[in-house]
Amino acid sequence: MRRHSEMTFGCVSKDYGNRSSLQPHTQLAIQSGGSVLSRLPSSTSTVVKSPIYMLRGFSTPIPFARLNMTTITSLKRISAKDLSQRILAERDSAEPTYAIIDVRDDDYLGGHIRGGIHAASEQLDALMPTLLRRLEGKRTVVFHCALSQQRGPSAALRYLRERTATSSSGESSQQEVLVLDRGFEGWRQVYGEDERLTEGYRKDLWGDH
Repeated sequence: MRRHSEMTFGCVSKDYGNRSSLQPHTQLAIQSGGSVLSRLPSSTSTVVKSPIYMLRGFSTPIPFARLNMTTITSLKRISAKDLSQRILAERDSAEPTYAIIDVRDDDYLGGHIRGGIHAASEQLDALMPTLLRRLEGKRTVVFHCALSQQRGPSAALRYLRERTATSSSGESSQQEVLVLDRGFEGWRQVYGEDERLTEGYRKDLWGDH
């Protein structure tokens, strides 16, 4: 007999049957990701050692111990100045240790950070497997959109969680995922006309000339 239970959100537990028959405190433990073992009725004989949860939007079951608890507000940020220094320091490198992911959509027109990868937010779901493969081995990955307030941070968080789900714990922890502070808008105000750092810049499209 199996000695642990593998449960998924919105599904039926393999060991407990229909979740609707569980005691309220047991259902709460499952739904909240808490310790099921400590909250099971005393008459339950099944031992729960390592429950596995299926997170909504992810195709890979993730052991609870490996859940990435990063949130949009806790994502680390990098300033335009620090990123520019990183780019210039590795400008002659055939394989930079960093990657820049620009998730702007139609507003991508008018310039972009040199060497960046365009992965429009509207296509991110389809592009995610490719990004995971392409960014493997990079020490730092920087995401941004126009202002880095919504699309950029959301994409960074999605990538971080997908990477956690598909990588070993060691591989996942070795890569730093950052968000460019103030996005491309902040970047182009300082470095838009610096061809070492920005490609395809069209100042006339930005309405501040």
